[in-house]
Amino acid sequence: MSERRQDVRPLVLTRKQTALIHLARKKLGLSDERYRLILWEMAGVETSKDLDQTGFELVMKAMMALGFRSAFTKTFYTHRAGMATPAQVTLIRTLWGKFATADGSERALNKWLERTFKVSALRFATEEQAEKAIRVLRKMSRSAKTQAPRTGPTPADIARWRYEIIEPALQLPPRSRARVAAISAAARIERDWPSGRHGLVAESTIRRWIADLERDGMAGLQPKARAGDRQGAA
Repeated sequence: MSERRQDVRPLVLTRKQTALIHLARKKLGLSDERYRLILWEMAGVETSKDLDQTGFELVMKAMMALGFRSAFTKTFYTHRAGMATPAQVTLIRTLWGKFATADGSERALNKWLERTFKVSALRFATEEQAEKAIRVLRKMSRSAKTQAPRTGPTPADIARWRYEIIEPALQLPPRSRARVAAISAAARIERDWPSGRHGLVAESTIRRWIADLERDGMAGLQPKARAGDRQGAA
């Protein structure tokens, strides 16, 4: 039986972490409005002073997606042998966001993992635990659909769903063979779409989403309003 791993990181950010966020903002040339949009979309806060460790990691992943690189980002969220793969992590977050309509935050997800699988945070889940979590969440989501009507996803919900799909590729150098392979792998995974259907996402669509994010940040991943479109058609 594997020993339970504990998340002993402090809740509040260190000075070094706070400085890193502001360095990333400066290097990327982010306007105050765009910077605060990233804080809100990724962590639900308006200032870096309100970030916890989970929020810090989500914001840094967004900064990395926009091109920020440092000595820290070289080892940030690399895949560890035996631990949950990036694809599993993405799917778990997507399924949790669909099921937990009251609180789809990372913090709430980690509490559920603690209660259900005795693992203190998603980043500590093994590949086997992640697979079990995916099966349970899929079952819970199907059950919830039959019990109560769902309202359509918001543009921000769709943007987060798209970001989770392109995230593994964003961690790799642009135009590299590794990124091409990651995009190809992402296109082979069947997914539950915000619109309710289940299926694949085309490579061309994944590449377009990456370009939209790099150009406009998280706002670029929100669906474009067009005549005749239904809200939630991702």
